[in-house]
Amino acid sequence: ADKAEIGSMGNYGKISLRHLCGDDGSLCGTSDRTLASTLEDINLVLTYIFIAEMGLKMLGLGLMEYFGERFNQFDFLVVMTSIVDVVVTAQSQGSGSSTGVSSLRGMRLLRLFKLARSWSSMRKILNTLGIALGNLKALTIVWGMFMYIFALLCMQFCGGYFKFVKTENPRSNFDSFGPSSTGHGAFLIVFQIISTENWNTILYNSMQIAGGSPEYSFIPIGIVLFGNYIIMNLFISILLQGFGEDDENLEDGLLEGMPEPKAAAGPAQKLLNKFKVLMGKGGV
Repeated sequence: ADKAEIGSMGNYGKISLRHLCGDDGSLCGTSDRTLASTLEDINLVLTYIFIAEMGLKMLGLGLMEYFGERFNQFDFLVVMTSIVDVVVTAQSQGSGSSTGVSSLRGMRLLRLFKLARSWSSMRKILNTLGIALGNLKALTIVWGMFMYIFALLCMQFCGGYFKFVKTENPRSNFDSFGPSSTGHGAFLIVFQIISTENWNTILYNSMQIAGGSPEYSFIPIGIVLFGNYIIMNLFISILLQGFGEDDENLEDGLLEGMPEPKAAAGPAQKLLNKFKVLMGKGGV
């Protein structure tokens, strides 16, 4: 959402247009009331359809069989969030306040994954992705430990030093471990460096510590080398390995279903075949 900056006595803050115009924009004079009302009616109709579908499934299948399927569990979650959205939106309209619960409507887009039931190739990709993600548990723990250790190292060597005279203190600093009023936090900044998002600026800022000491630059460089080129590539290789194993299993299944080729007939077998032809029994 668009944001506007406000200042008072040198104190600056940011507010979004959602605070000024409400969730549906009805509080702004330039908003289209007819369009907002139409969208709200469509939302209510879709919510009632989802509730009716869930109720009919529960009556036809029973609670145990209904919740025994994962897609039905997901549908139940979507319907519950839709009901919460409708209730909270109605209460906020009555009180005149605005909430961010309307963002839960985006969960309905995930119902497109139900196409995997009839789309075999998509179901294959989702199943393979789920198996590959299950194999990433150990590597995820290693990645978390790596980020934790380097976050503490950055706080020890670079914390409180990203303060420059000509510019404001950058938000990407190592003054605190988690997000705070001074910055995003060392743990998130380590992830930012691993993703190589504007990491060169953090590198240059670290080189300005103590009047320009190049030894501090080895910390962000080490994070990129080990975090991005090793751990991230391991993640990708494990995912690709899962798809490769699935293709091998498919090829093995196809080979098992093929009939075995007949062995080449020897001279004695050829002579026996000719004799059977002469006797009118046909060859094999």
